[in-house]
Amino acid sequence: MEMRQRSAPAVHSARSVRPLRRPPTGDALPPLSLVDLLTRRGDSLSPKHKTIAQFVADNPQFASMASTRQLAERAGVDAATVTRFAKAVGFSGFNHLRQELRHTYLGLLEPQELMARQRLAPGNVYRAAVLNDLQNLQHLLETLDTATLDRVAAALLAARRTLVVASGSYAAPATVLSQLCTALDVHADVETRGRVYWTSQVAQLTPRDLVVGISFWQCDRDTVTAVKWASEHGLRTVAITDSSVSPLAQHAQLRVIVPTEGMLFFQSVTASLSVIYGLVAAMWARIPASRRSTYARIRQAFRDLEVFMA
Repeated sequence: MEMRQRSAPAVHSARSVRPLRRPPTGDALPPLSLVDLLTRRGDSLSPKHKTIAQFVADNPQFASMASTRQLAERAGVDAATVTRFAKAVGFSGFNHLRQELRHTYLGLLEPQELMARQRLAPGNVYRAAVLNDLQNLQHLLETLDTATLDRVAAALLAARRTLVVASGSYAAPATVLSQLCTALDVHADVETRGRVYWTSQVAQLTPRDLVVGISFWQCDRDTVTAVKWASEHGLRTVAITDSSVSPLAQHAQLRVIVPTEGMLFFQSVTASLSVIYGLVAAMWARIPASRRSTYARIRQAFRDLEVFMA
């Protein structure tokens, strides 16, 4: 995706270590949300790591697109130090950190800015959309947290009932998760109509149940509120979102982070769907034969009712 062109941010000397600060106000980019995270951990960082953190804070656009080598060169350190820095601030590696940086930077741009700068030729938009999702899937492979996904699969299987909350286009992965869970004898309802509807449902849940919130970019307020309320009332919670520092991730006990960079004014849900397909496959591999019989009964009902044309 072509980014909005701005004058290049000033690159500060990487050799001097200063207290972490937000980027300057005025015509410069707004503050990077990850700066809050870096600031909180600033006192525990080594001098070189503080240098990288300050560089990232001062140059969010460059940091969101740079390779490990490029960031190391501009910050005046070696590539290994950049990798160790990413782990020191809580990420699995630089690819994971860069995904967060890019998500945050894109979130600073207005949709109109993105649309105005893409300038896609009509004959290339389809190819561009496919390539965009291929890149998202590649980033997902590089940052996939299988341990967390295993815990989510186990939580879905163990729950007496699961409520999946989402809205808008983010209802697509929520609906798929709910529908496929049915075939596994896993009770999962989906609620996409807003607070009035999910409130009555979540109020009936117990600590034996699970609430899954799915939302991306700036996060839907109702989805965040549902997960927050559930966590505060002793329910198990899962967030499927695109940033570990997003409002939704902050309130969930288990967080699945997926890349969602999209075209024009919307986020892509392709990577989230791939994760859900993986979760369903993991659950299928774990359930006993007695629960698999539910799928056989459903298939027979489909045949009896002639749901499909052939």
